[in-house]
Amino acid sequence: MPVWVARHGTAALARDVADFLHRPVAGIVSGLGMADVLTEALGGCFIFGATNALRDILARTFDAWDLKDT
Repeated sequence: MPVWVARHGTAALARDVADFLHRPVAGIVSGLGMADVLTEALGGCFIFGATNALRDILARTFDAWDLKDT
């Protein structure tokens, strides 16, 4: 099973347990560990960093032209 599937299943189970117990719980997902940290960090930095920069540029452009940023 891919790790992303396990993450979603764990989050859903943790939410069900938290709702049943009426208190916070934690869900633990095993992954690849330290071997995956670098690729996940760089992927997030480059993909989400670029997306965030583009979003910021568009927001400033919309503000300069008095357009609504939704």
